[in-house]
Amino acid sequence: MTVRERPGIYAEYRVNSSFTAADDSVTVGVAAHINGDASSAKSIVSYMDAVESYGICPMTKLIKTLFLNGCGRILAVPVIGENYPDAYARLLDGGADIIICDSRSEDDLLTMKSALENGEYAMGIWECDETADRCVEYARDMNFERLIICAGADEAQGNLAAALAGVISSEKELFLNGHALSGVGNLVRSFTEREIEDLIAGGVTPIENDGESVCVVRGVTTKTNTDGIEDKSLREIATVITVQEVLKSVHSALKLKFARAKNDALTRGAIRSQVAVELEKKLAAGKIADYGNIRAVADTNDISLCRVDFEFSVVCGLNTIMLTAYLNV
Repeated sequence: MTVRERPGIYAEYRVNSSFTAADDSVTVGVAAHINGDASSAKSIVSYMDAVESYGICPMTKLIKTLFLNGCGRILAVPVIGENYPDAYARLLDGGADIIICDSRSEDDLLTMKSALENGEYAMGIWECDETADRCVEYARDMNFERLIICAGADEAQGNLAAALAGVISSEKELFLNGHALSGVGNLVRSFTEREIEDLIAGGVTPIENDGESVCVVRGVTTKTNTDGIEDKSLREIATVITVQEVLKSVHSALKLKFARAKNDALTRGAIRSQVAVELEKKLAAGKIADYGNIRAVADTNDISLCRVDFEFSVVCGLNTIMLTAYLNV
C-alpha cells in the first residue's frame, strides 16, 4: 500500500487466489511422481509454478488440491521410481511439517511412519481406499499419534490426503468435524453408519459425501492404545496439532536464546521465564486452556544437561451433544 501524507481516507483492493501460497507457517511436503526426471526439492508458490516445473501430472494435481484447501507453503520432492523413503527423508530435512504422497501402498505407509519416527514434530497423512475393516487394521498396526489414515478416496491417488493436509495446514480449523474438502471428486467407496463408528474407534478418519459436499466426519489419529491398553489421550487430530505446536514454539525459542548459555541458576531461571512466555502466547491465542509447573533443573548425572518440564491443558473440541427429554404425562 502506498503511504499518503495528505489527510484523508484511501482504499484499495487485493485479490487473493486459492491457487497461490498464503502467509502461513505450516509447510506441507508432497512426495509424488512427475513428468520428467527432475529430482530436487522445490518450494512451490503457485499452481502455475508447479505446472511450469512438472507439467500436468500426479504431483501438480495434489498441489492444486492443497492450494484449494488453504495450504500456505508447499515443498515438492519428485519420486524417482518407487523410492518414497528417500522422498520422505528429503521432505523432512527440508522442514516439512506435514507429509503426503501419491501412493496407497502399504509399504509406503510403513516407510512414512518410519520417516516420521526419525523426525521430531512432523505429521503424515495417508489415504486408504480399502474396506473399513482393512483401514482399521492398518491403523492398529501403525498406532502412532503423528500419523493419520483417512478412509475413502477419489480416483486420483493421494488427492484426499492432500485435501485434508491443506485444511490442517491452514490452521483455520483444528476441529475438523463436518469440514468440507475442496477439489475432491466422487468417492470410490462409501461406509455404513456402523462402519463409520468402527473407523473412528479404530483410529481412522472417515471421509463421506453428505449429499452436498465431501467432508470429514471426525478427525482422529491412529494412536488408540499404549502398551495394549486403550488410550484416547492422543486420538484427536486437534490435540496432537496443539501439542506439536506448543513443543515447536518452546523448542525454537530456547534454541534461539540459549544456544551458548551456561547451565547455571541464572540461565535456568531465564529458561523458565521464556517457557512461560511461549505458553502465555498459546493461552492468549486460545490454543491451550491452562499451563503451570514449569521447571528447569540441572541433571544430577550430567552437569551440562538442563531438564525442562512443564504442564499444559489442551482445548478440546465438541464432538457430541446428547439430548435427553423427560416427559411428564
